Amino acid sequence: MAIASISIPLPGNDGCAAANLEAPPISIPAGPLRTSLDILAQLTGASVGASGALPSIRTRQVTAARSTEQALNIMLRGSGYRAVAINPQAFRIEKVPPRRQTDFASRAQAAADQAPRDETAPERSTIVVTGQKRLQQINTLPVSVAVLSLDPDKDPRRILDSRDVALAIEGLALTNLGPGRNRQFIRGVADSPFNGPSQSTVAIVLDGARISFDSPDPNLRPIDLQRIEVLKGPQGPLYGSGALGGIYHLVTRKPDLSRATADLRTTAQIARGSPGAGIEAVANLPVVEDQFAVRAVAYAQSEPGWIDIIDGRRNANRTWTRGGRLAGRWQVVSDWTVDLTGVGQSIRVSDAQYVTLADTADDDDVDLERPLKEPSHSRFLSAAMRVEGTLGRFRIVSSTSWADQHLGARLDATSAADQFGLTGRATFDTTSKYSVFNQEVRITPGDNGRWIAGISYLSAQSHAIGTIMASGNAPQLVDRADRNVNELAAFAEATVSVASRLDLTLGGRIFRTKGHDELLEKDDARSEPIAEVAISPSLALAWLPNDHSVIFARFAQSLRPGGLTSLSQSNNGRFKADELTTFELGSRWHPSNRKSLSASIFLTEWHDIQSDYLLRNGIVSTRNAGDGRIIGAELSGEWPLSRRVSISSGASMLDAELVRSALGPLARDRRLPVTPWLTARTGVRVDLPIGHWLGNLAAQANYTGRSRLSFDEELDRRMGGYFQMALAAGLRRGCLNISARIDNLFDSEADTFAFGNPFAIRETRQYTPLRPRTFSLSLAREW
Repeated sequence: MAIASISIPLPGNDGCAAANLEAPPISIPAGPLRTSLDILAQLTGASVGASGALPSIRTRQVTAARSTEQALNIMLRGSGYRAVAINPQAFRIEKVPPRRQTDFASRAQAAADQAPRDETAPERSTIVVTGQKRLQQINTLPVSVAVLSLDPDKDPRRILDSRDVALAIEGLALTNLGPGRNRQFIRGVADSPFNGPSQSTVAIVLDGARISFDSPDPNLRPIDLQRIEVLKGPQGPLYGSGALGGIYHLVTRKPDLSRATADLRTTAQIARGSPGAGIEAVANLPVVEDQFAVRAVAYAQSEPGWIDIIDGRRNANRTWTRGGRLAGRWQVVSDWTVDLTGVGQSIRVSDAQYVTLADTADDDDVDLERPLKEPSHSRFLSAAMRVEGTLGRFRIVSSTSWADQHLGARLDATSAADQFGLTGRATFDTTSKYSVFNQEVRITPGDNGRWIAGISYLSAQSHAIGTIMASGNAPQLVDRADRNVNELAAFAEATVSVASRLDLTLGGRIFRTKGHDELLEKDDARSEPIAEVAISPSLALAWLPNDHSVIFARFAQSLRPGGLTSLSQSNNGRFKADELTTFELGSRWHPSNRKSLSASIFLTEWHDIQSDYLLRNGIVSTRNAGDGRIIGAELSGEWPLSRRVSISSGASMLDAELVRSALGPLARDRRLPVTPWLTARTGVRVDLPIGHWLGNLAAQANYTGRSRLSFDEELDRRMGGYFQMALAAGLRRGCLNISARIDNLFDSEADTFAFGNPFAIRETRQYTPLRPRTFSLSLAREW
């Protein structure tokens, strides 16, 4: 739930919560004064100078400062210098005058000069995004971007997974196959609901490193994340092949070199009598002050199931999630930093979450007859190293990352047993492994982020094996996929001023991909590698009428390389590369962290759409479905109604359809799959001081419009068209935080996803109901 928030001073608080009540924080690594001031200027727009040359001193690390002045005071602490305010956005660096020990009043005034000022004036927006691979103020970006702050003090409901993010950000949609197995789509760039060989249309990125290629969303729990950025529209110039719909960027909190902290949270849940519980912990430890620190995150969660099996199994689809993250930051020298990060997570689901129409026709509860369990599991691992520093007037970043994702599932394949020469009860077991290695080096000017250039190498591998087995028979291999893709690229983007307050941004990427695929579907067929050289350009024109507004027009292209299937397929073993082009007109007004308004309209042309589809036997393959066109509009905003009440609203409308079919005559319903034609949200938050506590109440209502399942008319199903509502409340005093939430307040069983089992879908209508009304209570403590 993304709801604008208002900070209210707490009577008698001990300072533990004070830093958390202002947002977003200003964080700057330790380093040379000039470098630190450059970063501060990009974050806040402030102007800082000195009488003569800047002193050659090393600044302290700034973590979660609430204002420009406080950030300056922290970075200059103990240096013998101070920052003197000329106006709210201009400061002068000067030596601290000798303290004269005269009387108490003089000493108090000297101390006040060093203390941060408690500002009551409206704060300037300091929202910064890094999704375009360098620090940029949101008010200057000529691209549609949504930034979701993950400060639990701002939203008592908290963001728990990717589905919560989709409810808070316009244009983001997901399938609902199950945790760790969902596909993401942005702005209607949706090719198929099935998890097949085609590359994803959304690039999932963790701290600037790509962690997905053709795998589904790993659904990493957003614990101790600073924010989530969603860049909408093709991002090929900076991210390469596959970023057709946009970027889903997770930004973690980095180790603090100067302060030891710890957080512990426990959670209890209940849904239709089924309990759940969770615990999460975060610890930060400076090993060598201002030089080396580690930050650790650990969590475990048991979520209640809500599907009952007629044979007596209750709450059959219970989910267990556990994981953690370990990060280290080393300040090698004053202006060079090394960050090391490791992430691990596992998800285990005891049974599928879809039902059939016959299962619930005469019963209000979600009960069904399922003779065979359909469990699934997901495991994610990643490691990354980032080296960043200053070389002359340039900022150099080297990013090395590796990610590995393992998926497994068992399905009831009895309905398709005869397709494989079997009889009786049959089960289908599938195992998929995905890995992505990425090495990138890029350079930006040290004094601003108006251009970037770099080179990158990406290697993605995926392997899938599917076997079917009937009672009394040995397992039979019926599906096998092996794909290896290598990409070598050079990219650049630059912004130049063409007139007063008018900027032109040009970007491009030239890359060479080489892919080798094998797909074994009952027959042993090999195929030769495919190599392709391509260019992804972008162009944007931005008018900045003032310091908190931007109006822009943007053109961008991106593509996915073609692929290979079994030579026995009708497309002679190949499917073409698809290419997507977007034209967009947008505006953003963001005068402060409490007020914002953004709007955009866009046209997308999508040629030779790669689409995963179901063969008659239930196995997934890939083909080109034809050409598509997407016309859309988005609107979102946040606004304080009073000092204690704020609202947040947004809506997205999409006309996404197939305009040329490669599968035969166009169907009556030409809509692209999965993406709703309309989504809308409205939220309100109220902050209330209650004695020595700060209380808050929040509510959000979401509408998800109608959508379709598939291009294939035989498999096409309708879904969506429902409302859902959530309520949340929180109490905070000092370091203690208590929060409660109710999801799906009206206990709707609406169809979120009309798919579950690929072998039985042709025989019966399947659908996945909303998670039932769920109550959650959490208690958190900070140290």
